[in-house]
Amino acid sequence: MNIIMGEGITRTSDPDAIMYDFLLNFKEMMPLKISLLATSKKQAIKFAKNRCPTAISIIPLNSIRNYKNNGIG
Repeated sequence: MNIIMGEGITRTSDPDAIMYDFLLNFKEMMPLKISLLATSKKQAIKFAKNRCPTAISIIPLNSIRNYKNNGIG
């Protein structure tokens, strides 16, 4: 499986991005908590699907955190 990563596919550098938290479930593996910077919840879900294409479910958590994206990370 080839995973293509890059800006607009798995991450953003938008200075107005917000941190979104998700719980990803996998077949026969422990769940994974992931935090992603994105400009919208829809975009964050897209990034999560692109980063972890084998996840069987992506559950948004209620913790949306304000975060100033300074281009680091």
